[in-house]
Amino acid sequence: MAVVRKLKQDFVRGSTSRGGQKAIRALAAKLAAGDNIAITPDGPRGPAFNVSEGIIRLAQLTGARIVPVSYDATRKKHLKSWDRFILVKPFGRVHVAFAEPIEIPKDIDSRGVKEYRKNLEKTLLELDQICAKELGLNKKGN
Repeated sequence: MAVVRKLKQDFVRGSTSRGGQKAIRALAAKLAAGDNIAITPDGPRGPAFNVSEGIIRLAQLTGARIVPVSYDATRKKHLKSWDRFILVKPFGRVHVAFAEPIEIPKDIDSRGVKEYRKNLEKTLLELDQICAKELGLNKKGN
């Protein structure tokens, strides 16, 4: 959060286990106000690379599209956190990959939410592999 504050950006905290409903309402309000938001889809506790349903439910509720994004770098430091978050070091190359925006229909049931969650997870892992390949990194499947 210190980096987010230093960049003078706003943030909303919440997860499936703590403050999730309040976070969904706050994010929905930001979207309604015309703000763009970014979400770490595997949540604050993980497991890493497992997308939670919250992002799907938020898109379903608000009509906002999900734009899957991944990045990697040739010079980086992995934090000693559960997700091994990447800090990019100077003088390296960075590759950012985007996928097509995903629209979540408002009328899907819980089975549909699970399917969209699974597909988003798969797309993010594919983007991760694309970034590694573009940078010539030997990346094992997550």
